[in-house]
Amino acid sequence: MVRAASPQSAGELYERAYFLEQGRGDLEGAIKLYRQIVAQYSEDRRTAARALLRLGLCYERLGVEGATQAYRAILEKYSDQAEPARIAGEKLKALEKIQETAAEELSTGVKVRQIVLRNRKPMWGYPGSLSPDGTKIVYYNEDSMSFFVQDLRSGEEHSVTRADTSFTTGASWSPDGKRIAFGLMSGAAVVELESGIQSLWYRQPGASPHSIHWTRGGRLVCSIEEGGHRSLALLSGPGEQPVLYPVIGDGFRIAPDGKHVAYSSSKEEGGNPDLYVADLDHLAEATPVAPHPASDADPIWSADGRYLAFRSNRAGSWDLWAIPMKEWKPVGEPFLIQKDIGEQAALDSWRSDGRLLYSKSVLLNDIWLLPMNSETGKETGRAFLLTQIQGRNHAPFWSPDGSRIGYTSNRKADQKWRLYLTGVDHYKEQEIELPCDGFNNPAWSPDGNRILVTATVKGKRMFMQYDLASAETSTFLLDHELLRNGTPFGDFSPGGRQILFDGFGPRGELAGLYIYDGTSVSRVPETEGARPARWSPDGRRIAFAQNVQQGNIWLVRPDGTGLRKITNLAAGEGLTSFSWSPNGRFIAYTSAGKDNRVSLRVAGVDDGFQEKLQGAEGLNPWRVAWSPDGRYLALGSGQGRSELWVMENFLPKGK
Repeated sequence: MVRAASPQSAGELYERAYFLEQGRGDLEGAIKLYRQIVAQYSEDRRTAARALLRLGLCYERLGVEGATQAYRAILEKYSDQAEPARIAGEKLKALEKIQETAAEELSTGVKVRQIVLRNRKPMWGYPGSLSPDGTKIVYYNEDSMSFFVQDLRSGEEHSVTRADTSFTTGASWSPDGKRIAFGLMSGAAVVELESGIQSLWYRQPGASPHSIHWTRGGRLVCSIEEGGHRSLALLSGPGEQPVLYPVIGDGFRIAPDGKHVAYSSSKEEGGNPDLYVADLDHLAEATPVAPHPASDADPIWSADGRYLAFRSNRAGSWDLWAIPMKEWKPVGEPFLIQKDIGEQAALDSWRSDGRLLYSKSVLLNDIWLLPMNSETGKETGRAFLLTQIQGRNHAPFWSPDGSRIGYTSNRKADQKWRLYLTGVDHYKEQEIELPCDGFNNPAWSPDGNRILVTATVKGKRMFMQYDLASAETSTFLLDHELLRNGTPFGDFSPGGRQILFDGFGPRGELAGLYIYDGTSVSRVPETEGARPARWSPDGRRIAFAQNVQQGNIWLVRPDGTGLRKITNLAAGEGLTSFSWSPNGRFIAYTSAGKDNRVSLRVAGVDDGFQEKLQGAEGLNPWRVAWSPDGRYLALGSGQGRSELWVMENFLPKGK
């Protein structure tokens, strides 16, 4: 007999399970709790269906059997639960496609498999990489904030980098397997695995590598970002002068001959990137490779130089393609290797034995509520999950009466961003699709009738308002000079008659805060470098973040007087979001350190009060919004999981 239980007890167990899964990465512990919910609380149909869905997803991530059975159970027993049933149906189709692919592999010889850690723990953050002999993996250990090397046969592992290092890339094995390279905030470093000695191969303040790979000859090729552009750098060793090349692009890969380079570049500002190959001594004479109106990126050479593989969305999804090459020039038409490799994939290496290694980033974002007391500025409990369809929910914002909460999501197959609104006490989503190419930073009007976003339509940026009653939209500040080079945060004044926003200069620099009153734009003095900004509940002050050298929150009156700082964060720590308490006495804020770990704190506006909140520990809350009744902080949490895959025997016969 099924034991009757209140929905709340089942919900609490679900929250514990989800926290183990997403916050701690303890998939086996989460599975036990999800199975307990299904076995004991089937009368709470909503929670049981959600638990079955998460159970299937956990089985998939572990690579063990059980996912198909979990999804089928949803369709057979809980088909009245619309969203879990819809997702279960999509997952079953995807698993069937995998089975079809597996059958195709048997006939064609193509093999695709995931490489996992010996202890099957998920890899968070930067992508991992397999050693040239295939026996070890280097991965980013989030708990220790450093790169570890694990022996895939024994499971033994050890740290190879310092925990205080600020990384910008994943780690890359040298061709001989004796060294590992990685990018830093202002340079690139290499560690000798036998001795453990770490040396700096490149240092330039303000310049950050965004991809780093070894050449066959033992040099490093980097994509260096400086001044908003990425260019090519070749590094030969510690103390050696780097060779910088005057070419703007990304994903640079040196050909096996050491004399040519493949890369992606957009010839027009904001255009889709194409592939090019050039002689390092004649970069101005670059040869286009498989040009197409869609986007091509991430080129990688075969070990013999006969092929160039790349990612492209020319067929509607991000797929893996290749094109034959001869004497470093294309000699045929591109051909498809693998469908749906993913927009967040990255090609790691194409080994001499024919194996192609690539990584995938899986972003997990959800909305949580943390109980608060706005009179004391302190938490009153642990955070609990709000969103039922998990994984891609961002940027929470409240209705002015506190009865509803909004957020953005691109959870559907077309990856388009939409607004979602739901009740806090009675969860039922309303979906809103805006007539634009993309949007950011939603805010609810004080009268509760409109939602404001920063929108882009055909390359032009503007503010757009969505009327909840009529479902009609209106725009203002269309293609305004302060909006052309950035995506500002807009905030309604308490009376709803003015919009406060952060503006951008001609080079994308933060130009200060501005107020739009419906007819004209005026600047708030003393606010250079401010982003974002929020009105105080009484409209007398403005709070803004200023992430210059270190992040801090400042207060200023709309006329520019009364400027003062209310936080004092460590150097290298940056503000990611903040929100006023409804009584105007406190500001809750999130900040990220050099390791990208996010802290949640509360600062007193007038009394110097500072409190670090522990109730959301492990959730990585990038966005925060205080509820109008002061009872909750809505948190937009986000974590990025990295997967490492290997593909074999993928070139068509005769190629």
